[in-house]
Amino acid sequence: MAGSVLNPRASESGQGGSPADGIVPVANLPESITTIRLAHSVREESARILANWSMRVATMPVFRAVPEIALDELQQDIPQLLGSILEAVSVSPYELDSAPLDEAAMAAEAHGRIRASAIPVDALMAEFQALQREVRNALWRISPNVAVGLVHELDERLNEVFETAERSAVMAWVSVRLGQESEPHI
Repeated sequence: MAGSVLNPRASESGQGGSPADGIVPVANLPESITTIRLAHSVREESARILANWSMRVATMPVFRAVPEIALDELQQDIPQLLGSILEAVSVSPYELDSAPLDEAAMAAEAHGRIRASAIPVDALMAEFQALQREVRNALWRISPNVAVGLVHELDERLNEVFETAERSAVMAWVSVRLGQESEPHI
């Protein structure tokens, strides 16, 4: 009766089985492939995401109030930041390789350090929120024929990655403002 506590169905039916039966989720290969394709499709939308983000951020009062920040300076490291975030989103949170999420956090830290010399922290957070909104818009725009549950799964992963990135950026911004790091200039 080994495993009967972990797998009550085995004891009821009189059949043996793996102790992991009923506990470890079984991968649904078609859904996994669809999720991977959906994440790839979002990455293909990067140019549109960046264009929409640029228009949204450029109209924020905090950025209009700082005319010395040109649009190209505003966008300076955003493509790399977006790329690292989308790479991290495309990796399952259950994979052992944390490198993509670590790279997204490092890109966000660099962005936070750069912005510390030019904008307040709430503007930095608004930038991230606008970027996340544009990625989410792209996700829903490209997935009209995808099961809603799969889109929600990827959307949840998007939230996790953006929370990590935003936290990293804010921590770097605070470090610069408190004088614990040297300030890079935009």
